[in-house]
Amino acid sequence: MIYNLICFLHQEKLNVVSDNAAIRANPPQTEKGMIDAHALAPVIGTLGPFDKIYAGRTARTNDASSAVCMHNRWDWQTTEYLNQNSSRENGVTVAYPGSENEFYPEWYQMGKDFIWLLDTYYNHFTAIDIPKFKVLAFTSRANLACLWGISQRIIDLEVIKEFARGEIIKKRSIYVFKRNTKAMENTFRLQKML
Repeated sequence: MIYNLICFLHQEKLNVVSDNAAIRANPPQTEKGMIDAHALAPVIGTLGPFDKIYAGRTARTNDASSAVCMHNRWDWQTTEYLNQNSSRENGVTVAYPGSENEFYPEWYQMGKDFIWLLDTYYNHFTAIDIPKFKVLAFTSRANLACLWGISQRIIDLEVIKEFARGEIIKKRSIYVFKRNTKAMENTFRLQKML
């Protein structure tokens, strides 16, 4: 009844200059971001195999997931539950059209829905008795902070926002959540990569 959720952030993203909000809100990783993701791919490969691999739907999270998954010859799927339909550059947040009102309350709910999805999947397959169920997730800083808040039973979104903007969440790192579905207990730890 215990599973691990291993989260990896997208790496450095491009600062897009455009009048089109859809393009500015969904930037890809920079060349440096892609180089960093490729460099981390073999290290992340040592943590597998994974029973499920998910990524948010943004260009930057899919750049990270493609770099890691192509190297390791893994398949992955996208999910809205790990999505941040906006991008923050120089203190300004640009929302993807139609997502202007999506912020921490919505990202927190998406995190809860993602945990529910994993719990449901895991509990469905307990009859098969998966010995070590592991999930890899590619996401953004705010989504990771919401998953952290959920794991710590924190409902104050200001605390979660400060965590997202603080110094603990860093690129080139992974974050491990261990969840006990029977006891409804969670642990969270940072595991530095490079």
